[in-house]
Amino acid sequence: MKFLIPRTFRSGGKLRSIYTICRHLLVDLGWLKSFRAGRCVQKNGEETPWFTYPAIAYLSQLDLRERTVFEWGTGSSTRFWAKRAKQVVGIEDHQGWYEKVKSWAPENTELRLLSGSMDRYIDAIDTDGAFDIIVIDGIQESRLRCAHQAIKHLKPGGMIILDNSDDALLTAEFLRKQGLLQIDFTGFAPINVQEHCTSLFLHRDYNFQPLGQQPLRSPANKTKPWGNV
Repeated sequence: MKFLIPRTFRSGGKLRSIYTICRHLLVDLGWLKSFRAGRCVQKNGEETPWFTYPAIAYLSQLDLRERTVFEWGTGSSTRFWAKRAKQVVGIEDHQGWYEKVKSWAPENTELRLLSGSMDRYIDAIDTDGAFDIIVIDGIQESRLRCAHQAIKHLKPGGMIILDNSDDALLTAEFLRKQGLLQIDFTGFAPINVQEHCTSLFLHRDYNFQPLGQQPLRSPANKTKPWGNV
């Protein structure tokens, strides 16, 4: 086994550092648990969105108790939002997945199956007024048009979340041009073996407050805080 380890790492320090980094990603952030379960969960088994870990960390610290959420594309994120927000409306185009999510959706969640018509899927938000958070994470070819709709239904001070924004450059560009502030969270995500980007587009009057301490301490950070700094 020794010959498989580069000579520069055999002292133990560097090899231990590599082990620590791998453990933080695979165990502390819940990647390995998600991979084994085939669904997006944290280390403790709690459902989490299929966003990048930096984006999840930011969203997890916000006080969403009086906030409303609309999402194109449902799943583990639906339960994540429902646990934190006042109301969640989710649009799904896949019958089987819709039935699965609906079977465990909390009471504050309204799910709608809209398949067979791209127009109906995209325009579903028209019947619901305005939302504090709008998530664009559904059918790939719908995302630019969903962004056009999202702009019309975003509450002042709210945010639009575009997942896989590095693959949806025209959609990201459109949202920027509407005067929203783009913040990119690039990194690894549950299950995935490569990095991608989850982008938040904030209204100029963005006013979300933290639940408590901000920023939250990462579960992968085992060191003690600095203190009075």
